[in-house]
Amino acid sequence: MIHTLFAAIPSPSSGSVHIGPLRLNAYGLMIALGVIVAVRIAGRRAEARGVATTDEFSTIGMWGVVAGIIGGRAYHVVTSLESFRGRWVETLYVWHGGLGIWGGIA
Repeated sequence: MIHTLFAAIPSPSSGSVHIGPLRLNAYGLMIALGVIVAVRIAGRRAEARGVATTDEFSTIGMWGVVAGIIGGRAYHVVTSLESFRGRWVETLYVWHGGLGIWGGIA
């Protein structure tokens, strides 16, 4: 019964919105929203416990996102070395895709 219900819900026609030359993907917006909400909630909890102020925790969250992107890209590059052989500068092209979740959370 539940499988039939989910099969009847149509997928959106597009997973992105174009604002001028900028394309915003729905999954990227949802990830960003989730990170923002998680950092805000964790910041309030840290401040309530006297561990850090909300601003300090926001800074920690920002650097955590940067570290996650770098780690995710590094994992992808290491596990896909053949794709980058002879084109090492492309290892920096994060916008072309290729982030490994295990590198991002490690």
